[in-house]
Amino acid sequence: MKILVSACLLGENCKYSGGNNYSEKAAAFVQGHEVVPVCPEVLGGLSVPRTPAEIVNGEVVTKNGVSVDAAFRAGAARALAIAKENGMELAILQPRSPSCGAAEVYDGTFTGRKIPGQGVFAALLRENGIRAQLHCEEKKFKQKIAYADKLGILAEAGVTGAAAAQAVNRLLNQEMRAAIARGLSVLYCIGEKSEEQDAWQEVLGAQLDTGLAGVNKGQVAIAYEPIWSIGPGKTPADTPYIEKIARFVKQRTGGLPVVYGGGLKAHNAAMLASIEEIDGGLIALTRFSGEIGFYPEEYLEIIRLYLGE
Repeated sequence: MKILVSACLLGENCKYSGGNNYSEKAAAFVQGHEVVPVCPEVLGGLSVPRTPAEIVNGEVVTKNGVSVDAAFRAGAARALAIAKENGMELAILQPRSPSCGAAEVYDGTFTGRKIPGQGVFAALLRENGIRAQLHCEEKKFKQKIAYADKLGILAEAGVTGAAAAQAVNRLLNQEMRAAIARGLSVLYCIGEKSEEQDAWQEVLGAQLDTGLAGVNKGQVAIAYEPIWSIGPGKTPADTPYIEKIARFVKQRTGGLPVVYGGGLKAHNAAMLASIEEIDGGLIALTRFSGEIGFYPEEYLEIIRLYLGE
């Protein structure tokens, strides 16, 4: 697997303080893979060390009030070009950074307070369809890379295609059983890729049958994500398609709750609410262009639209 990694995570002294954010888990995960380390801030011409910066009203500004937005964006563009030139499949990024924060960033007050959002480079990766932009927060690292990790390990052992997918389904089944045995509820995510669309019943059926075998279904909900329709330039799945899949999942699982995992947004909330077989949706970010991030007032608006208020 080809993996792009924030250079500081691998021990390169490119952090604003002059140090690094070396992560043993990140280093262990990428071992044996084709790795390309990048630091967008250094690529943008910023020095090491440098004055700390945060995103303030959509602009990257130093603690002294100086705008470094142009340098951050130029570095992000150069790092994106490197990712594309090398065919990167996965990005592991330093959390909370104004460049690389993939799920949250500092709030711009330089007080250490964090808010949902993305750094400049992380947002650019997502806009350009780089798969699975990830950060290395210790609690979430293994969970978020689990599927790609399993497929990568199996591929190294010579197991690919349908055999690898079924092996991953069995592993996920074991993980679900363990989670439920400890009193947790599970959201089991399924979906088909573009090359699997013609065989969607077989693909999704295998994910459901193998993944849920022997599982206490009273503690499980299903999240469906049409992988083929997710990302910039892709055509979103329409009402008949989602309805068809949701009905299939309900029938196959004996009526388990089904939520839409492709992203519940303002523009599709009413449509998803109109599908009888859909029981809800997952909201990740509320804004996917411009100042990408999670905005509480927009979250409430999505809920109102879904509820028809």
